Amino acid sequence: MERAAAASGWGAARGQARWKCAGLFLVRGILLAAMVNASNHVLAQEKPQVGDSLLIEAVIITGDPKIERGELLERIETKKSSGGFARFLWSISPRLPFAGEPQYFDTDVFQRDLEALRQLYTNSGYFLASIKGKYERIPGKRRIRATIDIQAGPRSFIDSVDYRNLGGLPPEIDSLIRFGRDRIVRPGIPYHADDVEAEVQRVIGILGNAGYPGAVCGDRLVEIKQSTRNVLIRFPFRFGRRLKVGDIEISVIRNGRLNLARRIIDDRIELEKGAWYSTRKRERSETNLNRLGIFSDVQVLADIPPLDDTTRDMVPITVAFALKKQHDVIPALIVNNQYGRLNGGGEVSYIFRNAFGGAQTLTAKANFISKIDLPIDAYQTAAQIQVDQPYFIDNDNSARLALAYILAHEAGLYGGDILQTTVGVTRRFTDRIQATVDWVVEQSRYDIIASGQSLVNTPFAAYDTTGINYRNSIITFGYDRDYTNDFFNPTAGYSFKGTVEEAGLFKQVIPAFFRRYRSTEYVKLEGMVRWFRDLSRNATTISGFKVRAGFLFRYGDSRASNIPVPFNRRY
Repeated sequence: MERAAAASGWGAARGQARWKCAGLFLVRGILLAAMVNASNHVLAQEKPQVGDSLLIEAVIITGDPKIERGELLERIETKKSSGGFARFLWSISPRLPFAGEPQYFDTDVFQRDLEALRQLYTNSGYFLASIKGKYERIPGKRRIRATIDIQAGPRSFIDSVDYRNLGGLPPEIDSLIRFGRDRIVRPGIPYHADDVEAEVQRVIGILGNAGYPGAVCGDRLVEIKQSTRNVLIRFPFRFGRRLKVGDIEISVIRNGRLNLARRIIDDRIELEKGAWYSTRKRERSETNLNRLGIFSDVQVLADIPPLDDTTRDMVPITVAFALKKQHDVIPALIVNNQYGRLNGGGEVSYIFRNAFGGAQTLTAKANFISKIDLPIDAYQTAAQIQVDQPYFIDNDNSARLALAYILAHEAGLYGGDILQTTVGVTRRFTDRIQATVDWVVEQSRYDIIASGQSLVNTPFAAYDTTGINYRNSIITFGYDRDYTNDFFNPTAGYSFKGTVEEAGLFKQVIPAFFRRYRSTEYVKLEGMVRWFRDLSRNATTISGFKVRAGFLFRYGDSRASNIPVPFNRRY
């Protein structure tokens, strides 16, 4: 049986061939060494000179690679050069859209690419893979065509997994490590070095959340069976004493005194004095405190003793944070071309943090916008006040209460106002998935003066010169998944947001509340997908794609009596 250890960059042989783990695995031994030597050269060609500046016409993968060609091409530095127009744009500025950097052939880089691919195949369990490269200059052109021939050979599977040195662990923790349903490495699946490292992190996570935050894994040992070429994996762990949470201290590192009840802080901290220490609970405590919205920086610091310290069994905790300013006034200018004309105006927002001593945030906004040319006979103004409760029932929920008033007018066409009351709850399932529920009670009035020209058009034509009073109860359910690489300035990834809006349910339950008012019964479905991709490879040219689609339909009395949906709710 051959024996090798996962490479760590400084591995040394101890009588038997080993690979030491740092995510890279070096295969030693007579058979594998002979194969590497056989494929370690670039097939004989004349080496281009540095001054040749030969563009790369194509990079071709041949043979039986087993791994997707697209993934292989992404792994190497030798890449097909951009076209002439893209290179021209690049010569002007790399930041121009569709600019492409010229790619010149370099034999040293090509050699490194071959080594990188060999490492990839070794890490993927293709220990017998043969990788050879060649290149040729295209006659009559200053271009080179590179070819990489790959014969992957058979793939190795995991024969067995051995977790060492787990004696002394509570039985439930030992069982979770050895037989947990979330195991990443298990017998019968294909071998991959990344899976080995992921399994190490899984076990360390289990130990860290069970009172062993200093747990480490030594050299991962991977043994190759000569008979089947499958592998045996051994994980040697060290975890020291089981630790409990010690005293929890609060420290304001800047920006003055904390005007907040200690209970508000304590309820956000999921670590409890005397309980087993948990790395996950420490991280969640930081997240919970950040969600309060009144701190500019929060750190939950744990004083974890060294692994070989046999005298301490407690982990003191320090919660350190810096406060945001309690009051903020934010002015803004507004310019748009809504309704096919140039409009301008302004907005001012006031933010009062920790407004009621429980980390609530009060936000007040007022804005005014009108057409820019005289006379100013078309305008819209709005005012809103909202209170955000950052925790509601538990730390994964937040709530909000808002009151808004909107007034709009255009001489000779229409006028109206809207009063809205909103109660909403947001549930965070993960950092990237959340759901919302909003209940809006909306009182609105419209005076359509000239429906034939009106911006709100049909079916309001039926109510020409007639005041329309609405009272609607609207429930909105929203679901949001965000897998972009940055919430504010994404360059890659996608997100999805879907909403279902229903008006009419409460009219059936409490009909007296809607008497003397028109009320629309409708359902509105809406979805939005965003997708981002970096076209420049250096985040200078980002492609963004967004699709928003919706569907709205009336039902019940609204449909039978042709009562229109309020125009602020229509598309």
